[in-house]
Amino acid sequence: MEQLKTIYTLVIFLFVALLANGQEDKSDNWKILEPKDSIQSDSTQDRSLLVAQRVDSIREPGTITIHQDEKIDDLVTTFNKADKQLDGYRIQIFLGKPKEAQKVRTKFVAMYPDIPAYDPWQTPNMKIRIGDFASKLDAERALKIIRKDYPGAYIVQDKIELPDLDAPLFGTEEE
Repeated sequence: MEQLKTIYTLVIFLFVALLANGQEDKSDNWKILEPKDSIQSDSTQDRSLLVAQRVDSIREPGTITIHQDEKIDDLVTTFNKADKQLDGYRIQIFLGKPKEAQKVRTKFVAMYPDIPAYDPWQTPNMKIRIGDFASKLDAERALKIIRKDYPGAYIVQDKIELPDLDAPLFGTEEE
């Protein structure tokens, strides 16, 4: 048992010695390089001048060459031509004759200029649907506000335009 303690102590001592040896100083790699023709000085002004000289040398114009597969251009073109609609929700505020639908749409756009209005045709009637809501919860929030002016409004599933990510959600902007 005593021999085991001695061996254990010796192993720990060797391990600590190896760790200590691995902690050598490598600060030579981080010395500030001074120009050969300058006067050696430790002033902050001389060091900042040296950094400024190096930054100026980095600002020289250059060229960038991009090598890419031709299929990437085809993918970008296909994406730009793709139908950019998602499954989502809109609020239907009107279903009726085209002349009346235009009046309702005009009135709505004047009252709520930030909400897009759509007028899909369904023979013989025209619908007025508003908004592009990705979730039913967003549509329900807007419906609470819209119902004050359009009490017969209701939520419908529809294809929606891709949302503008920078625009605030309807009903969540601070006043």
